Amino acid sequence: LGLEQAFPDPMLWFRPGKTHETQEEKEKISSRKINICDSQHAQVRHILVEQATNASAWIANFFVNAPGVTVSSPEHFVHTILARWKKDPCLERSVFV
Repeated sequence: LGLEQAFPDPMLWFRPGKTHETQEEKEKISSRKINICDSQHAQVRHILVEQATNASAWIANFFVNAPGVTVSSPEHFVHTILARWKKDPCLERSVFV
């Protein structure tokens, strides 16, 4: 990803919906959270949007039209839903903030 430094170890993994029992556990988890829309993560977001754009093109051009694949409302799926994959949602949100 071209990061200047590695993510701090250990990464925290927990099951979604899990209740954290202690205040220490809650604070540890909160201290590791990031806001992906912060400017310091712009380069990573750019890479993620590039990958999403490539994936959406493949899905639209090959997968949706493949034999045995059925997509409800293919025009809406390709032109509305997949089109969103080509935009950085953080940049769009900043207009409304």
